[in-house]
Amino acid sequence: MLHKRSIDSTAFEKVFEIAEDVPGDVQQLCEALWETTSYKGQISEQNITNALKLIFARESKGYEATTVQLTGQQLKCLVGLAKTGGRAPQSAAFLQAVGIRLPASVKKALNRLEQLKIVYQYQGEYRLVNPFFKAWLRNKDF
Repeated sequence: MLHKRSIDSTAFEKVFEIAEDVPGDVQQLCEALWETTSYKGQISEQNITNALKLIFARESKGYEATTVQLTGQQLKCLVGLAKTGGRAPQSAAFLQAVGIRLPASVKKALNRLEQLKIVYQYQGEYRLVNPFFKAWLRNKDF
């Protein structure tokens, strides 16, 4: 092969974990890994950080445009989902973690985030539509 690279099993698993097993997102992350590694290189977990930085650089304007259209509570809720998961977003632990007092406020924020197609529900859990946006939110200080 002209541009041969190899990937260790830990990095391979991490790619699928970050991309949440979505084929197009796996492909996007692999393309970024390809762009940020060298010919005949060994791809490891450390390379994933640089690949994500490349994706963030490409997509940050869109991510920022999404966050500026949100209210403070919607943004807190979204960042909370990204950082803690979406299994129990109206629990006392989630409310405390995101700094929202009332479960009804979280429910209202979640409804709006769903309307905007930023999050969706799957098997009783709220998930972000874009796993790279989720990773970007985890790395930002809001």
